[in-house]
Amino acid sequence: ERARVARLTRSQHVQMRLGALIAEVEGAAALVRRAIARREGRMDARADDRFDADALAAMARAAAREAVLRVALDGCRWAMGAMPAGEADAGALAADMGMPAILAAQGGLLADLDRVRDALYA
Repeated sequence: ERARVARLTRSQHVQMRLGALIAEVEGAAALVRRAIARREGRMDARADDRFDADALAAMARAAAREAVLRVALDGCRWAMGAMPAGEADAGALAADMGMPAILAAQGGLLADLDRVRDALYA
């Protein structure tokens, strides 16, 4: 709502950045769908089978964590930047956006990245 009121999407700069965020979220979602398909045995016979279901799941979780954190941080930044200096309440905005839950979801990231490393260099 704050972004709409501040008319953030009228700025070409913000539109370009939103496009990049959308691409990152869509990439993470594609990895999630691929991991699910691998786990359920629904992968196309022509699909690359280099990574097992566990490795794909770790990749998907890492990508999703990165995407949600980047969207939340950039969203807070732009919403705060659209407000007049001194009027912005960063704590309230972060709470409204669910930042504590987003940060809590970062738990397990290093273990997933270690799993990805092992899959890549095994």
